[in-house]
Amino acid sequence: ELEATPRSREAAIYGLVLALTKSGRADEASLELDTIWSKNPDRLEYIIADAEIDMARNKPDQAAKKLAQRLRLSPGNHPLTMSYATALMKNQQPHIAEEVLLVQSKRRHNDPGLWYLLAEVQGLSGNIVGLHQSRAEYFILSGALDEAKKQLTYALKLTRDDFPASAKINQRLEDVARLQEQMEEL
Repeated sequence: ELEATPRSREAAIYGLVLALTKSGRADEASLELDTIWSKNPDRLEYIIADAEIDMARNKPDQAAKKLAQRLRLSPGNHPLTMSYATALMKNQQPHIAEEVLLVQSKRRHNDPGLWYLLAEVQGLSGNIVGLHQSRAEYFILSGALDEAKKQLTYALKLTRDDFPASAKINQRLEDVARLQEQMEEL
């Protein structure tokens, strides 16, 4: 697209940055990002792209620091938070990533991507009950209610001695059953 006449040269370069990063060409991506970032240094997409480049260069600690700094200016920003949690996870800090995502899940409880990432970090941090609950939320939002029930059942088996946790999981199982009934009525 850059060889033709793109509608937006900046957008085309940004797309190139993303493609280069995903294909493991972080140094090239960084050079391309520099050409557009200087014109708009506060643009969140470029800050996140820079952090993605750091992660591609196996420097998740650097990415996490940059993203944490930016989150202080924009607390609760969803794309920043998700990138920050990813950087923490890649930096062997799943416990902190879990805390960050649990707070964010209260703000954005209908985001399947958040629940998917939260399940991953909970697995890495050893919170297996949380992993199953987060997977269940992901499946509920994806419409896979049978899979959600399976995940909640796995979580319930692990919480036998924890009455408050068991009660919460049983309530969610009832919610899923109600959702299934509603879907069957349609």
